[in-house]
Amino acid sequence: MLIPDEVLAWAIDETKAWIEEQRTVHRPAGGQLPPVAKDAVRGFFMPAVLDSARVAVLAVIPNPPFLERARAAGLPVEVDFSIMEGLTLVDTILISQAVPPTDPLALMFHELVHVVQYEILGVEEFSRQYVRGLAEGDFDYYRIPLEVMAYDLGQRFMDDPGATFSVLEEVRQRLGRI
Repeated sequence: MLIPDEVLAWAIDETKAWIEEQRTVHRPAGGQLPPVAKDAVRGFFMPAVLDSARVAVLAVIPNPPFLERARAAGLPVEVDFSIMEGLTLVDTILISQAVPPTDPLALMFHELVHVVQYEILGVEEFSRQYVRGLAEGDFDYYRIPLEVMAYDLGQRFMDDPGATFSVLEEVRQRLGRI
């Protein structure tokens, strides 16, 4: 589906603003990474990422209000945040109580990959790549390149947690930011 540039620009701006707003709302209530998770992923992430990331537990992850406007504008957005296990807002990870994670460690690794992506790209570029990836992937969450990367690296971690690798270097390479 071809999306007009002005609609994509609007969606990117709305996404960026929502991410920044929600981070501001939820970061103060966030705590440090659970020690067991921090210990398990220590060899994969820089200490600064593990120290700065915060985890906030919510009853349910809220949907951005602009999703309804996007749907009304004809965008086939089927993403529903309320059924997500987790969501990362820059350096703040939201975990849903309504959707307990199948594998909490895998979820934490996945969300920390997003923290690294934000660190490299910044909020504006992350938002741009995420929205464009969603549109170019026919609005399929599992085809968004930033998600594909996080799932790939998470699977690599889960397949062999003892074979450490630098998530920072992997993300830089995959983003072409070496």
